[in-house]
Amino acid sequence: MGLLLSQIRKTTVFDAWGSIALGLVLTSTAVVLANESRGPLVVKGVRKSTVDKIRLLDKADPAVDEAGRPLTMYLGSETVRLALDILFRRTLSAEEVTRAVDRIEKSIRTTFPRIPHIYLEAESLAMPARGQETAVAATSTSQSG
Repeated sequence: MGLLLSQIRKTTVFDAWGSIALGLVLTSTAVVLANESRGPLVVKGVRKSTVDKIRLLDKADPAVDEAGRPLTMYLGSETVRLALDILFRRTLSAEEVTRAVDRIEKSIRTTFPRIPHIYLEAESLAMPARGQETAVAATSTSQSG
């Protein structure tokens, strides 16, 4: 448009203003696209309210002694991956832990269908493993005596 007006009016002012306007349109489009695409490129997790609800679901299970903070990451615009550290009661058998894991996963997937990928890590809350408790106690006793 600026080029046409410049030729009709025999002046380059309209061509310059047209170029500036086109530059502003392209710049604003680039800014909008950068903001829209930044979300999927920068790893971000779910809202704090969702994390709090996941923690409540975990702690509500009778087999759970303690649950760590859920770690989440978007895999796409609508799919979330969840990693969670859980300390189960020490008196549970392997079969009971398996059933508890299934219950926890089912409750999370039912409440949050956008979280299909759930990874539970048992007993990783900076506590010694079951077999290491006695070794740590024995080491402490032998060093003090």
